[in-house]
Amino acid sequence: MKCECNFKVKAGDKLYRALLPDVGSTKRASWDVKKKGNFLEINFKAKDVIALKGFVNSTMKLLEIHEKIEKIK
Repeated sequence: MKCECNFKVKAGDKLYRALLPDVGSTKRASWDVKKKGNFLEINFKAKDVIALKGFVNSTMKLLEIHEKIEKIK
């Protein structure tokens, strides 16, 4: 089964640059991030739901950390 998940996040250059080093793929899944105006498009593709869950969860943690840091400033 092929799985896909896409997010559109309102964010600036800081988050985009922070996510870029982690973009990549494995045999089972991949993800990419693109900047379009004031938004980031984060796209996940996987061969199975477990692999998709792993990539999405790790990326969501990065987004949560970024959000907490921005609130502190």
